Amino acid sequence: METFVAQLKATQLVRWVFCDTNGNARSKLIPGGMSAHFVTRQPRRFCTAVIPMTCNSELPHLAWVVDNGYPDCEMVPDPDSFHLVSWSKCQQPGSIGQVLCSTNWPDGGGPVEFDPRNVVRRQIDRLDRELGLKLASWTEMQWHLCKRGETGWTSTEPAGHLDGSQLMQKYEVLVSELCSSLMDAGIAVESVSPGSGAGQFCVSLGSRDGAAAADDAFMGREIVKQVAANHNLTATFMPIPHLLASASRLRINHQLVEAPDTRGDFKQPLKNLAPPQVLRHWLAGLVHHAPGIAALTWPTLNCYRSDKPGRRVTWSCSDLSTLASPTQALPVVDLRIAPMRSAEDGGDVVWRLENNLPSSAASAHIAVAATVAAGIDGILRRLELPTRPEEAPMLPADMASGLAALEADAVMADALGAQLFDFYREARLQFDLAMVAAKAHANESDSEALKREAKFYLEFH
Repeated sequence: METFVAQLKATQLVRWVFCDTNGNARSKLIPGGMSAHFVTRQPRRFCTAVIPMTCNSELPHLAWVVDNGYPDCEMVPDPDSFHLVSWSKCQQPGSIGQVLCSTNWPDGGGPVEFDPRNVVRRQIDRLDRELGLKLASWTEMQWHLCKRGETGWTSTEPAGHLDGSQLMQKYEVLVSELCSSLMDAGIAVESVSPGSGAGQFCVSLGSRDGAAAADDAFMGREIVKQVAANHNLTATFMPIPHLLASASRLRINHQLVEAPDTRGDFKQPLKNLAPPQVLRHWLAGLVHHAPGIAALTWPTLNCYRSDKPGRRVTWSCSDLSTLASPTQALPVVDLRIAPMRSAEDGGDVVWRLENNLPSSAASAHIAVAATVAAGIDGILRRLELPTRPEEAPMLPADMASGLAALEADAVMADALGAQLFDFYREARLQFDLAMVAAKAHANESDSEALKREAKFYLEFH
């Protein structure tokens, strides 16, 4: 703690960052000396009503919610997350710091239930407490670079260039600043590459234990947007911001470990991996709860424009005999397109479970929490993968059916907690359906619909 306090005092201004239920960063900018005061003497308080606010900064109307307008919870900074904001526009080096916070009720009232960072920690703790398993995970984030034109938002590029070297050279300065900024924030970067959509990029982050991967994805998303802004561009995690876009996703790669393990490169085989039968039940849990996971990780109307809604969930395993699975995998040639899959790297069997369902607009903390909750349920109930593709559950076709699937999934509801569940559901009903969808007009073209959605989502997500 002494080191942390010294770091705060040596910094001119400190961003106290916390996450809202949309997966976006909100913060208080506090002088370094006062930050040290809040850490050592008097906790810094703020109003919890900010956490569940919608894209237009409105609070969902719920009978039990009282927005009293004064700070009612305490910000709890994570000392290990402190770093200097190297990408800040401030000229003086080291003048801006940043620390990631959770929230607690005052006077020993415990964690705020609907804080997404607290939500994912509850599920990680359950995994250890109930099954004796640890989670190692890493994420791949996709986004689009956009610019505002005379007719609205457009791509920075006329077409997609998947892994295109010329495109990387064009954005080399931006990508270089992005990688150095992420690493300065303590976030390991595996790679950055162009995606298949116009102006689309993907960054793969390094492996972390517990809830840290969700923290990395959360902070990484904010850093991507801030670095792009430094170059007079807008990075959006709205999945499909224009007609030339390819649906952006948040891919959650993860492994289960039976005991703490010294981790190296994630592609190398690890000791103490959970046995194949456990992984099979975990994967079956993801498949079984796929509609509920989709509802939680497709938080906007725009998310339902991808190729996933309205079809059956698919899964694939590269070696069924090794996974000890009694089922037949679906005939997916390119496994990376499967919403749920297990993969084998190289000659050594290293099982990597992937949840490819979440959209890029999803809250990383909620997405990881939903993944872990579904997997735990699969293991506890010894769920099996469907024996035939037609037995797989249907993914929701639209937001209304997504909310219905979520209402019907007690495991997902319990993973969120009653308060966050209410906030999430009511935000979709009161904002996305009652406001964004309600502004559609008769005979609206696809282009017009995207422009309408972009007004609400593009800069926020």
